Amino acid sequence: MRYQAGASASPYSGISMIENIVIRHELSLLTVIRTLKTYLRHPVQSWQRERREWGKYRAGRTLDKLGITNYFVDGTLDSGAIPPDFADLLNIYNLVRKRRPKVIVELGSGCSTAVFARALADNAADGAEGHLHSFEASPYWIERTKELIPERFRHFVTMHEATQ
Repeated sequence: MRYQAGASASPYSGISMIENIVIRHELSLLTVIRTLKTYLRHPVQSWQRERREWGKYRAGRTLDKLGITNYFVDGTLDSGAIPPDFADLLNIYNLVRKRRPKVIVELGSGCSTAVFARALADNAADGAEGHLHSFEASPYWIERTKELIPERFRHFVTMHEATQ
């Protein structure tokens, strides 16, 4: 008999915690032992790492509700691009929405440029116009970034090629 979520009492209440975890989550005992060893050896670092990962997960869900994660799916990112950190992108979105800047200057473009554009568009819908000036050294990345930004938000962004 396997443990079923929502059951009032576990049929495995007499076994150890590690075995219960293995049965519930169908993990190998070796994986559980490695995880516990890491937590016991480095509790603060493990807690901080897990907290950061959960923060990324929650930020990704929030951005997904806003429709922002759709900008970065289906092969829209180049293989050489840095993958988006949803926690950082959510912080950018919230900061722009809260402060309502009239001008933003960004050095280096990418996923953040699309999030800036969306936040500025949301601010404009609330009556607070703003504009982003993004400086990028590579013409290739300028074009790739323009492809990330949905058409309806592009007028909030001016891409500049930074020359030396």
